Amino acid sequence: MNTDRTENFSWPWPLIGLGALILALLSGLLTGCQGVEVSILTKHILPEAQTFTFDVWGAKPGQSVTFTVSPDATWLTVTPDSGTSTGPTNKVRVTVTVAASVPANAAAEITVRPRIGAAKTIAVTTAPNYFTAQYTAGIPLGDTSLLFSPTTDLSGYTQEVQTVMGFLTDPANGALLNFANGCVKVDLSNGKSVSLYGQAYTSVYVNQHGRISFSACVDPVTTLEQHFATRGVSGLSSARALEGGQVSVKQTGDRLAVTFENVPSLGNATAINNFQMELFFNGTVRLTYLDLDASGAIIGLSSGSGLPSDFVDSELDENYNTDALNTK
Repeated sequence: MNTDRTENFSWPWPLIGLGALILALLSGLLTGCQGVEVSILTKHILPEAQTFTFDVWGAKPGQSVTFTVSPDATWLTVTPDSGTSTGPTNKVRVTVTVAASVPANAAAEITVRPRIGAAKTIAVTTAPNYFTAQYTAGIPLGDTSLLFSPTTDLSGYTQEVQTVMGFLTDPANGALLNFANGCVKVDLSNGKSVSLYGQAYTSVYVNQHGRISFSACVDPVTTLEQHFATRGVSGLSSARALEGGQVSVKQTGDRLAVTFENVPSLGNATAINNFQMELFFNGTVRLTYLDLDASGAIIGLSSGSGLPSDFVDSELDENYNTDALNTK
């Protein structure tokens, strides 16, 4: 008797389709509901014992996210090393303790990892602060001034952050600049000079791309290599004054102020920006930002010594000084 037989089998495709749909919906919900945000992405510290803090919170309001916090260097410890947040109004404060044994020119990362979703990393470095950041997804400096005061330490400056409601030097009655050649040389009057990283100058060059340089006009800055190639200040590298708005320069009793008003961004004439660069005669530099529609830019100071091998983006919205590194 032949017991071999062949049977046709049909998968219940409607049920399979329903199951796949349910799995997809659950996956989407989990992905959308999970994830964390952190209050800083970089931290410059001195090579000595100290503490600093940062905040962690759930990316989506009202949805609980559990996470762990782990440093990859033995000279860093964190408290707590895990937590749960239910959203932006339920932040968890993490304290980081830096051991006295931290080496000079050291670098480490602190990883904040949610149970589901992408992790966030915070770069910690004892390298000098180069007071420069490259923004690619929005610039968090609206209604903010950054005051850089000269010091004798490795970083060269301290940084003080202040909320502002307007320009700190009134640009009214300033001389309007014509960028027909892309750059304008400005000579200081009355024997005054400005300085950057200890070098004094009696004239500056302002280009339409939001940059002040000192030895000559420079090309538009689009990379960190270009930013650090020459001594100067990048106020907003994506500014394009030839496409609209106005730029003025004004010398007062203690400073030279260059103001960009209603200036469009590279590739987007409707992304309008208002910012001011002030060079004080005592070596202090101040950058003030009001409305910033640009989605990205390089902002900061450059000594002109080339891109540092130990460069880490600065947190320009955070105070930096050698006496109170943890202030904000």
